[in-house]
Amino acid sequence: MKVGYIYVRNNESWDLYNAVKLGKTLNILDREQTYMTCEIKKGFYMMVIALDSIILDNVEKQLQEYLNNLNLNIKSNAGINFYKKEIINFVVIYLHKNNINYKYLSESEIKSLLIPTSMNDKVIKNNIEINNFDENDKKLIVKKTKRRNYPISYEEAKQIILSNNIKNKYKYFELCEKDNRLSNEPELTYRGLFCNWIEYLSIERIYYDLKTCIIKVNELLKIHSELKKHFLELSFVCEKLCELDNNFPPNGLWVEYYNLKCLSDIIVINIYKKKSIII
Repeated sequence: MKVGYIYVRNNESWDLYNAVKLGKTLNILDREQTYMTCEIKKGFYMMVIALDSIILDNVEKQLQEYLNNLNLNIKSNAGINFYKKEIINFVVIYLHKNNINYKYLSESEIKSLLIPTSMNDKVIKNNIEINNFDENDKKLIVKKTKRRNYPISYEEAKQIILSNNIKNKYKYFELCEKDNRLSNEPELTYRGLFCNWIEYLSIERIYYDLKTCIIKVNELLKIHSELKKHFLELSFVCEKLCELDNNFPPNGLWVEYYNLKCLSDIIVINIYKKKSIII
């Protein structure tokens, strides 16, 4: 299982607006090098959270929605995903509230991810893999591993994906572990070419349209009411719905397939608590 990261980054030039950048990545070292090309004075990561890469996109989008509802976002006419520095106090609160497994990286752990494995071999990447899960601390235990990439063209990558019949991110990241020609962060590797995962994985438009999808979701939730108890784990609900009906888009790609903000735009589970009456 691969790990992704949610991070909060600060830069001296953003202090004027009391702002920080909220983002996601599959490789902290690659993202650091991207930032360095546009920073006069090097910034730093105030917070890095490690979590399962499969839920990374959904967690980021739902976290953004949560912070926006708290009026912590900073609206501008240029960059996006800028927030007030106070979000540091709310990111972990959100993760706990939604029972999301994660690991809060220490300063030394962040620094270790920013050190190239070899200064003379730029194709070696520092990655983190989930090694175990501590049920007592409710945090992921992670270990550092090496991965060597052999760059290929965007079209060559798509051909490899097609030949292996890869239809979701889960299978793609599994294939990355077996085939070092594939990038585990194609958004960065193929910047300017990569549009979205639907196009990258060559997902056909053969699944339910959005309206039908929502209707079918509601129908199945009525039949399989046990899924409603997982209302804080919509990724899990999505996985189970895909197992019940193969006309849904591939698991993990619903948001991008329908071009929505998060799974809660499709899967709506209302939980009504009965009020106790004291006589």
